[in-house]
Amino acid sequence: MSYTEKISNIKKQKNIDIIKIPFLDQIISLRVIDNSLETIKLSTMWRKNNLQWFHTEFSPTEEKSQKWIQKILDDPQRILFMIFLDGKKIGQTGLDTFVESENSIEVTGTIKDKSIKDHKIMEFARKALIHWAFEYLDVSKVVIRHFSDNYRAINLSERCGLLTINSIPMKRKITNNELSWVETTLNSNQEIAERYLNVMGITRENFYKNFTNNE
Repeated sequence: MSYTEKISNIKKQKNIDIIKIPFLDQIISLRVIDNSLETIKLSTMWRKNNLQWFHTEFSPTEEKSQKWIQKILDDPQRILFMIFLDGKKIGQTGLDTFVESENSIEVTGTIKDKSIKDHKIMEFARKALIHWAFEYLDVSKVVIRHFSDNYRAINLSERCGLLTINSIPMKRKITNNELSWVETTLNSNQEIAERYLNVMGITRENFYKNFTNNE
């Protein structure tokens, strides 16, 4: 079964725990995101609370969130999960940008509710998603991108075994009064970018070596 066929197969399984793991006396589960009014409202709120960590800073609205979720649901290359804690929606995370030549996939769209204070919850969810990508999608490598000033996100990925493999210089770009961050090229070693994007990654071999024998 190809990558797109596997993604399509999972997207058909609505309201089902695709990934389910115990966390203390609770259960963390990941289900394919839906486009219900509750999900749209939560997604809009979460994005508003995390604008500085997106490549494009915009004004989230429920209409935009609905279109964004539907676009992902219709895209055979992408998948977005809602994260549940004992049946309550607490965040979302997804997989995107499958690179066939490297057999790699990228973790994207990870945001959570402000009420979630225990960093272990998102760590468990991230590790479970990575493990699922290696097992079900049979990829060889998982990558994720964080702005270098997003220390909490970098720390989360490091706890999941990912290491920085590249640092991409970024610059501001204003289009139609919307700020976006785009890749740029530095002309000398002395030049400093406005911001940097850390590319982090972990191979299947290293993930299994670090975690599957211990957890």
